[in-house]
Amino acid sequence: MVSNKSISESNFDYRNLSWLDAFDSIHNCMKQRYPFTEWKAINWDEKLIATRPLIANAQRLNDTVLFTEALFEYLNGIPDGHIKMHGIIKRVLKTEVIL
Repeated sequence: MVSNKSISESNFDYRNLSWLDAFDSIHNCMKQRYPFTEWKAINWDEKLIATRPLIANAQRLNDTVLFTEALFEYLNGIPDGHIKMHGIIKRVLKTEVIL
């Protein structure tokens, strides 16, 4: 279940949260604060329904690549060139598993 914690109560420090709790917090922040939701016709509930199970699965498997991919797709689906992931995202998304 998505937390109803007020964004004003959040300190945006996700280090002690589970992946799913961190995602829920980020999602709630975006849903409440993103200024162009109506203009860009973003349906935050649909984004949550599509992404939350992927984050939960990544957490269950302790798979950082799956987590990163899910978060990347979530953010990449927002039609705004100013929203992006920084860090090792290119390396993570190019990771191939050879069996």
